[in-house]
Amino acid sequence: MEREVYSYMGGPYKARTYEKRTFTTNLTDPADTTLVAEGEARRTGSKGELVCKSGMKIQSDVDYFHVEVTRSLYRSETLLRTKTFKDKIPRGFV
Repeated sequence: MEREVYSYMGGPYKARTYEKRTFTTNLTDPADTTLVAEGEARRTGSKGELVCKSGMKIQSDVDYFHVEVTRSLYRSETLLRTKTFKDKIPRGFV
């Protein structure tokens, strides 16, 4: 999904987002499923461009959902910070 938004809150800026999701399921073992998602949000204004890139991967097995999420923030193509989260969630919890 891509969209362009124009706003004048706090000054004019241009916003652009991108999202992609891919699902894979093992038909002989439906518990073995993977979701991969990636996204990007760009905000361009008078002070330059900020870009937030996000990635998520969820793999499942019979007992758990294994989750990994990474978010990175850039200003004019320079990495400002990045953070990765990993967790496993029991199936009975959801």
